[in-house]
Amino acid sequence: MEQISTGGSGKGKRMRQTVAAGLLVLLASACAPLEVDEVDGGDPLDQGVSEGVSEAEQGLGACGGGVPAEGSIEALGMLDFLNSAAATLAVLDDQVALDARAAAGLVNHRNGPDGVLGTADDQPFTSVAGVDAIAYVNAAAILDLVDHARATWWIPLADGDCLGTFEGVTFTAAEGRRALALVNQASAARLGGTVGLTNQAVNGILGGRVLSDLPALARVPYVGPQSMMNIRSALINAVPGDLCAGTVECGAGLHCVGIPHDGSSSQGRCRDLTPIPGEGYSCDTTACGSGLFCSSYFSCLPGWMADSLTNPTDVTIPAFTSAPVESSVIVQGQATVPVDLEVVVAIDHPNMHALRLRLVDPNGTEALLWDGPASPGQTFQSHLEVTNGISRDDMVNGRWRLLIDNAAGAQVGLLRQWTLNLTSRWD
Repeated sequence: MEQISTGGSGKGKRMRQTVAAGLLVLLASACAPLEVDEVDGGDPLDQGVSEGVSEAEQGLGACGGGVPAEGSIEALGMLDFLNSAAATLAVLDDQVALDARAAAGLVNHRNGPDGVLGTADDQPFTSVAGVDAIAYVNAAAILDLVDHARATWWIPLADGDCLGTFEGVTFTAAEGRRALALVNQASAARLGGTVGLTNQAVNGILGGRVLSDLPALARVPYVGPQSMMNIRSALINAVPGDLCAGTVECGAGLHCVGIPHDGSSSQGRCRDLTPIPGEGYSCDTTACGSGLFCSSYFSCLPGWMADSLTNPTDVTIPAFTSAPVESSVIVQGQATVPVDLEVVVAIDHPNMHALRLRLVDPNGTEALLWDGPASPGQTFQSHLEVTNGISRDDMVNGRWRLLIDNAAGAQVGLLRQWTLNLTSRWD
């Protein structure tokens, strides 16, 4: 996989999609460490075995992957979820279906000695190994955490990537978005008619709106395997964020936007171009409204005009290179020109002052991100804001390249991954 894109859903940590606000339940009651006998009646489970997971299933996740490698997209997404207020004891115990003792151990460790999330003594997880070190957490539990993080949008996915299996029915990321659009927007008549859901399932869906993810849909009473199959079979039109080669492929009211002109891709993304109240207003002193974000130009722009693209492929940085090594991502589905640009890199090298990093846009112009040999005394920062070189009036859609020179370096290094965070606007 060359890159992973969130498809543009607003800015955030690594500009990812996160679960809807309804899942972000504050741990107001977590004022003391949780005791195991308070949560599940002390079920006599074998140590390290997750509830509902057979021994045969413990080596493989719902989407076919094993325990994620440190620093991978899957690992980072799992850690983001586990360190968030969304990972309550109830969610870990009931929805992720961990051993109750594992769930309590994870929450107690993360919250720190005072038992309260968001205070100075918090101990957030920073590695898969750190999660695995908690009592009663094993490979099966980690796979369950990864599956839940993927299904609830903590892990950024390409359209065709597996989102998960729900009530025995597997969905891709694009199908998941379309399914949520269907169940959150369709009328009762359509859900019960063309989709073919039972009256009980329809009433449960209507009562549960807005459903933020497919696990939430699967928890609706009377939504079972047949309902999930019917919903997936009813997915015809694209929804905002889906890839497209032309507007005819998008659903009603959507337009295919941002097809690159540099030959890097023949696809853009389906976007709803209906003006949002407050779009284009100044946000110098007033916050933007729902569905908008404030750009560095202090203008309120639609959320889809922000994107984050990651290339997680390792690239070796040889010693004494006469030519730079490079890694790239392809921007598609954005407006026409860039506004905010940030590069986030993960590099292993014993001497960052031997390296030089540049970003090249689809037009071939470049920005100097870090000039190690010319930066004595400066500390390398992994988050690099792009403030020079690249015009904010050239095209934003297309291939963006990260170049790394090691011409004066005697040591070999490794680019583990890099992310391009950007916003765009109409020119």
